[in-house]
Amino acid sequence: MKRKIFLRDIDPIMFAGTEDQNMKLIENNFNSKIVLRGNELHLDGNKNELDNLESLVNDIVFTINQKGFIDNKDIDILINSSSLKNIEIDNKKSDTIILYTPKGIVAPKTSGQKKYYKAVLKNDIVFAIGPAGSGKTYQAV
Repeated sequence: MKRKIFLRDIDPIMFAGTEDQNMKLIENNFNSKIVLRGNELHLDGNKNELDNLESLVNDIVFTINQKGFIDNKDIDILINSSSLKNIEIDNKKSDTIILYTPKGIVAPKTSGQKKYYKAVLKNDIVFAIGPAGSGKTYQAV
């Protein structure tokens, strides 16, 4: 089974590490074939391992956005964390992340914000009406 993951909002060089140390560490702990091309990560392996790898990549991206960097110790901790065992990926959550920032992720919190976000993705022009503080401008920017 093949899968492609886009590395958004981070530098692929930071993800790969100096002399691809981070990539080598990941490859040594998984049987899947892992290739980084630009900002695309190409994976080839069995479904369960690809799910674990996707979760690991999301955790690495989150760590880079939180700390501003990632080192081998961080990746080793993420690989060995118990959260990778028997994990079910919440596709709805990962699909609604708008932006990764150093202070955390920007994602819609209410059902109205989720509806607004999906409308923005599907349409060129969207009119949003709501009370002050409901997140219209924050999500739009």
